Amino acid sequence: MVKRLALAGLALLIVFTFACKKKEEAPPAGMPGEPGGGVVVPPVAPEVSVPEDVKAKWSAVVLTVQDKTSGKSQDAKINIGGEAAVPGTPLKIQVVEFLPDFRMEGERITSASNELKQPAAYVRVFENGQQLKNPQTGDGYWLFSLMPQIHPFQHEKYGITLKEAIKKG
Repeated sequence: MVKRLALAGLALLIVFTFACKKKEEAPPAGMPGEPGGGVVVPPVAPEVSVPEDVKAKWSAVVLTVQDKTSGKSQDAKINIGGEAAVPGTPLKIQVVEFLPDFRMEGERITSASNELKQPAAYVRVFENGQQLKNPQTGDGYWLFSLMPQIHPFQHEKYGITLKEAIKKG
């Protein structure tokens, strides 16, 4: 009887030991060859759909480029789909898209209307020929004229904001 109790106690001890053992967590995924050895998959970029009436109405945007060290600002008019160098700086800006009424619907970005209710421009910025990538998207930046603090262009020396949009004609 003592042996049975001892064996039962030992069996319970073993069960509790394994049941209470903390589950080992998988190491975080890293780049191949690094600890974790997995591959980090970037998030899927939302689809941008510009309505035809928006394309037909707007031709360019005006961006304000500020030199944070000197406090001086200058405006740059850039055609939608075009690019321009910013005089006196190593920057070149490409305006990829413009939406007068920015809306994000799930994985789709579009304009809810053709009115300037939430103007936004998607830009790519290059410094000395190298693209300055947005750490959140891995590509460009959405600039919002009414809320410039939302997802601003990040740079230690330069700030870029959307000032206005220009209609065709």
